[in-house]
Amino acid sequence: MKSTRTTIAYLLVLALLTGLTVWLFATAAKRPTTDVVKMQVTAGAKRLSCTLPADAGLAVDSLLLANEDYPLAADYIPPDLVPLLPLSETRKPVLNKDDMMLRKVAYDALVSMVDTLDTQGLADLLIISAYRDYELQTQLYNSDRRTVEVTESGREITDIAKPGCSDHQLGLGLDIQTLHDARPKESFDSTRPGEWILKHGHKYGFVLRYPEKDIDTTGVLYEPWHFRYVGVPHAAVMNQKELCLEDYLAFLR
Repeated sequence: MKSTRTTIAYLLVLALLTGLTVWLFATAAKRPTTDVVKMQVTAGAKRLSCTLPADAGLAVDSLLLANEDYPLAADYIPPDLVPLLPLSETRKPVLNKDDMMLRKVAYDALVSMVDTLDTQGLADLLIISAYRDYELQTQLYNSDRRTVEVTESGREITDIAKPGCSDHQLGLGLDIQTLHDARPKESFDSTRPGEWILKHGHKYGFVLRYPEKDIDTTGVLYEPWHFRYVGVPHAAVMNQKELCLEDYLAFLR
């Protein structure tokens, strides 16, 4: 009798453990991948001896990649787009167009960065471009403004991404130029605001999207005016180890 009760108790515990295991797997399958990315970034940061802010937020889709290998659908429109107009109404940056938009997380980061730039006397900026849809990107790509070069490896690169391959369609890309400076946007990295953003932008989650040393990887010519929001923790690692987005995502794998 005692043996029978022991066997029943054992089977009940086994059933409970099996049920718990199934529940845990089901919960993990439904859980957003933020936790996974966070663990990868934290582990990577330790290997890279990089200190990340303890309270830094993470948004998994801030790492979305849009390039020739991973193009966006023509009808892709990012969620939570917000207008940039309030930024220019209350602060110094001037917008190239009044209807410019960014994703909310990138907009909030931009506001914080601009506030700090203002304290440094560097907020006289012109926001050239932010969110662009597939149709507008197609128009720009097919225009006479596009420059095409061939690298030593034989890869054809351009200064305007193909439709579906642009950070601008993600609502996370931003083109910036100095407002009262005769130098073109190609020289933004030699201006005081440009130098400051290149040095400190990662503290607000922004990185230079198309570094000069990575044109073979990105397929896009060096753009010192084009910044991409990826989030503070990711930007910290990318900045410290000078990784472009493609190389950073390869590192995370």
